Amino acid sequence: MKRVWALDELTELFPGAAERHARHLCTRHVSGEGRWIKESGTRRLFGHVRLHFEPAEVITVHLEHEWPTTLSTAEIDALDMAVLRGVSESPSAPPRFLYGYRLVIDAIEYRAGETTPMTVTLAASLAAQDALKRGGWDGVPDDAA
Repeated sequence: MKRVWALDELTELFPGAAERHARHLCTRHVSGEGRWIKESGTRRLFGHVRLHFEPAEVITVHLEHEWPTTLSTAEIDALDMAVLRGVSESPSAPPRFLYGYRLVIDAIEYRAGETTPMTVTLAASLAAQDALKRGGWDGVPDDAA
């Protein structure tokens, strides 16, 4: 799987990311963390993602995390696609409102039997939302976006 994704590639994979009205410029390094846990009877589901944004001229997403070597290529590809979905399709997904950034997926915690593509998508979305709350974004008027 690719490790660096440009905005046009993401919008091809996730068409909802194309409907954006950029209003916030990334002005400094800002980190976010998302954790999603659900327990139901004897089954536990777990997702944990750490990421950061930094100023850049062109929007890109960099997958710098690592997966356990015991996972198959197909499992890794599904989990990587899940993290891309989480930061591209959520209601507050970064491509929708931001510009001038590089998004780096720093780490994803994997727990065998608990971490699934769904949990990674949800945790990635929560991590992006966490970063957006921490500041580091300058707004521009709607008509300038």
